[in-house]
Amino acid sequence: MQDLFKEDLSFDLEYLLALRLVFDNKGLLKLINSNLTKEEILNLKELGLKSLNFKNIKRYEEGLKNIEKYLIFSKDVLEQLNKDGIKIISIFDKDYPERLRRIELPPVLIFCKGNLSLLDNKKNIAFVGTRKCSELGASISFKTSAFFAENKFNIISGLAKGIDESAHKGALSVAGLTTAVLVDIKSISPNSNKNLVEEILQKNGLLLSENVPGTTQGEPFLFLERNRIQSAISEGVFVIESSLKSGTAKTVEYALKQGKQIYCPDFSQVETSSFEENRSLNKKLIETSKALPFTNSDYQEIIDNLS
Repeated sequence: MQDLFKEDLSFDLEYLLALRLVFDNKGLLKLINSNLTKEEILNLKELGLKSLNFKNIKRYEEGLKNIEKYLIFSKDVLEQLNKDGIKIISIFDKDYPERLRRIELPPVLIFCKGNLSLLDNKKNIAFVGTRKCSELGASISFKTSAFFAENKFNIISGLAKGIDESAHKGALSVAGLTTAVLVDIKSISPNSNKNLVEEILQKNGLLLSENVPGTTQGEPFLFLERNRIQSAISEGVFVIESSLKSGTAKTVEYALKQGKQIYCPDFSQVETSSFEENRSLNKKLIETSKALPFTNSDYQEIIDNLS
């Protein structure tokens, strides 16, 4: 990612946002990391994209034909974001989180609302798991996050029903800090957690997304892509309860690539007949030594290892 930090490649937010509306994040990263100069990138409409071997070249070229319209739209978007209290940070900015810079596909833009100091918080821990969790799984998520929040950890999760919301609520129950990594800051999903979002903001938490607010439609792949951000900005990842075929499994994949330590509850002494499938990922991670099993008696040791 070296070219990303060349001073002469820094763009103003209005143009960078317009490019992000034309390209997906992966395409925009490829463009920025190409051998094109800033001037050539600014004149892409005339130069074309054939030399860059884009897979979605027709879609991108159609967008570039209308780049002036996107520039006008991006100006309106920036004004609205400002009114809504949403901060936009680009990968060129000094405020961009260092943990995100180091991953394979860092978001070119991030959209944030709330306590911006949490972006580079030194004590972040992620909680992930199934939406269809057991009462025990929800309880473990709540109690574990509450303990770590009391010990000054920022609790990272994705606001989904089940394990995610239990983790956020656990942190808030002890007046702790929590960050929700979302697909879209303005289109909260699920709708039932809008009150939870308000509480997170009221209690000095943070909302974070890589997608332009108000432009998504709940596409499933976007939920998978955001998972890399949850693990990237965290020191470690608690996989509370999940099946092998799940979005959580994708988070684990990202976390292992990023060198993060993974922790799973030890369900070995618990009757699991009705929730065995929901814990199949936990079981595999522990059996293959890709995760450390834990109970509440291990909390302090985990904190010591992460500090």
